[in-house]
Amino acid sequence: MFTIKLYGHDGRRIIRSANSFTILVDDMRGFYEVTLHSESEGDCRFDIGAARDLPPGSRPDDLPPLMGHAYIVNDKGRTIETLSSGSPKGQA
Repeated sequence: MFTIKLYGHDGRRIIRSANSFTILVDDMRGFYEVTLHSESEGDCRFDIGAARDLPPGSRPDDLPPLMGHAYIVNDKGRTIETLSSGSPKGQA
């Protein structure tokens, strides 16, 4: 079991639990795609990336929420992944 803590550019905070997760790095756009896999809630995706590259209102509504950074914590309370909007290009 994992907990992910997501923080938005606008101060928004989302905390979710998942059985597992997948992280894809999109070097072309400079984003992380984080998909949470949960038996009870199904799959849920968030993007982690820089909002400065997007004019306000330009992100299509059908895309998942864009967050500024995230921490993934294991069931022992240890942070195992730190994702921030400035670190794609193969570096987490």
